[in-house]
Amino acid sequence: MSADNTILNCPFCGGECSPGTVTYSATTARDNGWDREVFHFINCCNCGVSNAGLRGYDTPDEALDHWNRRIA
Repeated sequence: MSADNTILNCPFCGGECSPGTVTYSATTARDNGWDREVFHFINCCNCGVSNAGLRGYDTPDEALDHWNRRIA
């Protein structure tokens, strides 16, 4: 994780980004074999792109780590 928890700007539009969570029903979690109902992601406030994927990440730190990854 970034040492200061800074969320990098969107790699597509340069917009400001924020963390988010998604909560699925217990039935959806169970039917998909998930061990939790709440997942985390980062979302661009400008263009709406996010790294939620099909369900999101297990922790806010994991979502941030993946969002801040950039290819040199």
